[in-house]
Amino acid sequence: MPNLGLEIKRKCRFCGKVFLIKTLDSYYCCKKCSDAAYAKKKRTEAREKKLALIAKSVPKVREFLSVKEAVAIYGVERDTLSIRKKKHSPEQ
Repeated sequence: MPNLGLEIKRKCRFCGKVFLIKTLDSYYCCKKCSDAAYAKKKRTEAREKKLALIAKSVPKVREFLSVKEAVAIYGVERDTLSIRKKKHSPEQ
């Protein structure tokens, strides 16, 4: 790309560092940030695909859901779920 004589600054989409762009479609300050963002995107896609398969395999009529199934169906994190464990009372 020919040098236009302009210095355009952008904020890196991964680390937040401000940098001078080399091309108009530069979004990351360096290859390390670009590779890390790509890896994160691929991990997210794989996780979404896995959760979609789990959600699809859950029967429509079911009394209880496992934590993994609830996360897949409702799209929430594990920490969002309020999990209550049964307390075993001593037999009298």
